[in-house]
Amino acid sequence: MPTLKWSTPAGWEEVPAGQMRAASFRVKGTGKEVADVGVFPLPGMAGSDLGNVNRWRGQVGLEPIGQEELERSVETVDVGGSSGYLYEMAGLQPGQTGKTRIMGAILRREGMAWFFKMTGDDGLVAEQKPAFVEFLKSVSFPAAGAAGQAKTSPER
Repeated sequence: MPTLKWSTPAGWEEVPAGQMRAASFRVKGTGKEVADVGVFPLPGMAGSDLGNVNRWRGQVGLEPIGQEELERSVETVDVGGSSGYLYEMAGLQPGQTGKTRIMGAILRREGMAWFFKMTGDDGLVAEQKPAFVEFLKSVSFPAAGAAGQAKTSPER
């Protein structure tokens, strides 16, 4: 598993990463709201952004979108000094009473797809966007012998 370094935002609690995660955090709101943040490195391109975003949309009860709508919804973000893509979506899953929001950033570098994903209560995740963006900026990847220098080749 590739190792990363980062600055943990205020109010984020680092929790054990688990087998597919390079890092994992819990964020608690002022009430019962909670959000989960995970960093997932996957070898290869790990599918297109459209495929991944539509999978996330399904997780919050939304219909799939097409390439044109994807391109209108993307935001470029700094991920450890490289350009990544940030997507946000919120919806109401069947059987839930409150909206769920996913904020996901995708960075492809050196044959690895990195997914940075925050999922949780709609309001809490929306409120945490500045902290999430700062977290993305703070990430540093392993040195050149371990995983190579940061290079991006976005696959949309």
